[in-house]
Amino acid sequence: MQEEHWLEQAMPNTKFEYKQLTSGSAIRDGMIAGQIQVGSGGVAPFLVGWDKGVKWRLMSSMNNMPLWLNVIDPNIKDLKAFQGHAEMKIAMPAPDSIQAVVLMKASKDRLGSAQALQTNVVAMAHPLGAQSLLSKQIAGHLTSPPFQEQEVEKGAHTIVNSYDVFGETTFNSVFVTEDFHDKFPEAYNTLVQTFDRALKLVQDDPKQAAELMSKNEQGKETVEELVKAMQAQGIKYTNVPTGFGKFASFMKEVGLVSKEPSSWKDLVFPNLVVVNGS
Repeated sequence: MQEEHWLEQAMPNTKFEYKQLTSGSAIRDGMIAGQIQVGSGGVAPFLVGWDKGVKWRLMSSMNNMPLWLNVIDPNIKDLKAFQGHAEMKIAMPAPDSIQAVVLMKASKDRLGSAQALQTNVVAMAHPLGAQSLLSKQIAGHLTSPPFQEQEVEKGAHTIVNSYDVFGETTFNSVFVTEDFHDKFPEAYNTLVQTFDRALKLVQDDPKQAAELMSKNEQGKETVEELVKAMQAQGIKYTNVPTGFGKFASFMKEVGLVSKEPSSWKDLVFPNLVVVNGS
C-alpha cells in the first residue's frame, strides 16, 4: 500500500503518514493519544485496550503466525530450566504483548502456574532481542517471524511454539478508532478495499510483494529472504480474525483483562462480521 501509493491515488486530497513503532503497546498508546488513527499489532495489546475502554475495533486480520520461544544454550530443553532462575532472562516486546500471553499459558500448562516465569521477562524490541540471544546476553527470546527463523538458522532451538499452546491464531491485525470509522466512512471503506488489495497481492504473488517490500526498506532484506520469510511454515496471510476468544478467555483468567467479549463479532467493524472468525 505504502510503496505503490494506492491510498494517495484513491484519496488525492488526503495526507498519509506511516510510522513504524516497536510494539502493539506503543501503537495502542499513540491511538489513545489521538496521534494514530489506524494501527496494527498483536491480539493481546488490542484486547487490553478494548478492556480498558479504548474506542477501537478490528478492520481486518493480517496474518496467522506461530510464535516461538528460542534458546541458544543446547542444555535448555524446556521451560523447567528457567524455573527458579530469575537471572535467566526471556525477552519479548512488552509485558502485555501477545508473546507475554503465550509464555503465561505455556507456563500454566507445563509448570502449573501462569506466573511461574514472570520474573524472567524483560521487554526488548525484536531486533535487539535477537541480537541479545545470539550473543548470549539473554537466555531466551519469544519473538516472531522472521526473527525466530533467523535465530534458529544461527544455532538457536525452539522450546515453545504458540500453535502448540493456543492452536493456530491471528498474530497481527489492523485496528481503527471508532471516531475515524464514524467520521470518515468513505475513507474507511477505501482503506478496507485497499488493504484487501494488498493482502490479495501477498497471497497471489509473494515475489512481487517481496520486491515492493525490499524496495520500501531500501534493500535491508533481499527479495529472496523476504519470500522465504513470507512462506515459512505455519504462516498464513488472511483477513479472518482467529483465536481472539481463546486469548480473551485466558487473559481474563490470569487478570490481564477484566472481561471478555460475548462473541468475536463484538470486536470488529461490520465489514468483518460476514467473515467466519473466532
